[in-house]
Amino acid sequence: MKARWMASPAQWVIAAAALSLISNRLGWMVPAVWVAGAGLASIDSFRNGQRLDRKLLLATIAVWAFWTLSFAMTGESWRTFASFEFQRRDGQIFFCLFPLLAVAAAKPSSRQVSWILGAFLAVQGFVALTASCFDLVGKRKLLTGLLFWVDEGPPVANYCGLYFAHNAVGSVQGLGCLVSATLAAFDPEDRRRKFWGILAIPLLWGVLLSRSRGSLIAMGLGLIVLAVLAVRQGRLKVKGLLLIGIVVVLTGSLFGVRLVHRLEELGVAGGTQTWRLDIWKRALGEWYDSPIVGEGLGRFNDLDREWSGIRHVYYVVTRATVVNNAFHAHNSYVHFLAEGGILGLGITVGFWGWIAWKLRGSREPFRVAAFLGVLYLFAISMTEHYMGGGALLLVLSSIVGAAWSLPEPSPTSSRVTSAGGSIPASASPAPSPSPR
Repeated sequence: MKARWMASPAQWVIAAAALSLISNRLGWMVPAVWVAGAGLASIDSFRNGQRLDRKLLLATIAVWAFWTLSFAMTGESWRTFASFEFQRRDGQIFFCLFPLLAVAAAKPSSRQVSWILGAFLAVQGFVALTASCFDLVGKRKLLTGLLFWVDEGPPVANYCGLYFAHNAVGSVQGLGCLVSATLAAFDPEDRRRKFWGILAIPLLWGVLLSRSRGSLIAMGLGLIVLAVLAVRQGRLKVKGLLLIGIVVVLTGSLFGVRLVHRLEELGVAGGTQTWRLDIWKRALGEWYDSPIVGEGLGRFNDLDREWSGIRHVYYVVTRATVVNNAFHAHNSYVHFLAEGGILGLGITVGFWGWIAWKLRGSREPFRVAAFLGVLYLFAISMTEHYMGGGALLLVLSSIVGAAWSLPEPSPTSSRVTSAGGSIPASASPAPSPSPR
C-alpha cells in the first residue's frame, strides 16, 4: 500500500522549507518557514510517539553548546549573539544544522524525499541549463542582473544563479550533480535513474560556468568515489560507461577551453591561491596563540581586537569592534582552529565524521547520496568555510536529515542494476544497521 503524498501539515511545511533553499536571497522567509516546520514536526513526533534519534540530537547539541560557550568566553553582548546579522554570518553554524534535525523529525518517506529533492534539483538544473545556453551563444548580457551578477570576485558578471556569489551556486550545484549522479547509479527504478542522470548534466555545466575551482575539485573527487562504489556494487556497466563518455566529450567540447584557463590561474603569482595562503597563515598564527579553545566564535573578522589570558595556552579576544560580514579563513579547518582551537575543530569535524560513519555501507540510494555529500563537504571545506555555514550546508543538512531515518532495503528483495537487469538478494551485501 502506497503512503500518502504528504502525511501531515508538518511535512508540507518542511517541503516548502526545503524548496526555499533554492536561493539565499530570501532573507527572513527561510528561517521562518524552517522554524514553523520544525515546530509542527516536533508536535507530530510527540503525538505519534516517534522520538527524534537521541544520538543525532545530542551530537548536534554538543556542536551548538561548544560554539555557544566559545562566544561566551569573549564576553561579547548576548544581543550580538541573538542578532540576525550575527547569526547569518559568524553564527551560521547554528541555523545551518537546524534543517538536519527538522527534516529528521518529520521522517519523510523515500517517495517524499524523491519528489522534494527532485523538484529542488530540477530548479537548479533549469537555472544552470538556461545560463549555460545564454553563455555559450554569447548572450550572457541578457541575463546579467538575473543569473549573472557582479559578486565578490573580479568586476565581471559571474554566474551566480539564484545565489549571491559564484562560489555559493558552484557549491550547491556541485553537490546537486554528485547527488543526482549517485541516484542515477543506485535508484532501483529505471525511469527515475534516467531522470537523475539527465539532471546531473546541466548541474555539472553549472559548476563549470560558476568558475568555482573548489566546487569543481570536490565534485570531481566525489564522482571518483561514486564510480568506485558503483563498480563494486555492479551498478556501472558498459552502457553506463558509454553514456558517461558521451557526457564527458560533450562537456569538454563546450567548456573545456575555459576550464583549462581557469585551472591555469592556480599557477599565476599573486592570484587567489596566494591570498588564501596568507589568510591561512594568519589563522594558524592566531590558533598558535590559543591552541586549545581558540580566540572565540566570530572574532576572526572583528576589528580593534584585544586579547586576554595566557598566550599559547588560553588567549581569547575579549574586546573588539564587532564586524558581521562574509569574511573568513577560506578553509573550515584552519578557521575552526583559529576561533575554536583543537576542541572546536575536533567536535565539529568529528560531528560530520560520525554522520559519515553512520551512513557508510548503506544500500538505500538517498543514504548513499548523503554519505557522498558529507565527503564532498570535507573536500570543499579545504578552500572555503562551508563547514561553518552557508547555502551548501543548509542543503546538505536537509539531505542528511531526510536520509537519516530511511530504512535499509529489504535483504529479500532484488536490486536493479544500471543495465536494467537484477541481482538476486543472495548476491547483495548485507545491509548495514540503521543510524537509529
